[in-house]
Amino acid sequence: MKKLWLVFGIAALAACQSGPSQEQKKDSIKSDLQQAGEDVKSAASKTGDYLEQQKRETIDTLNARIAQIDQATEELKKKGDKKSKEARQKLEEMKLQMQHEVEDVKQASAEKWDSTKKAAEEFGDKSGKLWSDFKRDFKDLFN
Repeated sequence: MKKLWLVFGIAALAACQSGPSQEQKKDSIKSDLQQAGEDVKSAASKTGDYLEQQKRETIDTLNARIAQIDQATEELKKKGDKKSKEARQKLEEMKLQMQHEVEDVKQASAEKWDSTKKAAEEFGDKSGKLWSDFKRDFKDLFN
């Protein structure tokens, strides 16, 4: 009988000693999950910040081109001849396209950003060519 009580005592002692380590494991797991959640939030925040920065840069580039168009339009208004009116119409069309592209960039979601950015960059390249062609075609108006 004494041996039986000795075995129960040892088993009880072992059970008591394993209790705190189980609690420590639970606390450790809980802490790890909280840290993982914070890391996910931080990564999402950084991704959102990066996306907003990319959008701002793209919009700034397009707005700079729009400012060039506005400046050229003002110069052409002073001339008032038929060719300058034609040039102003072309500039207005380019400006409308750029404003549309700015709105697309502003409203682009994170999921569609890559395709929107690619389209904006392609449009930027195309508008650069259009701008060069425009200046070449109407160079006599900008002396």
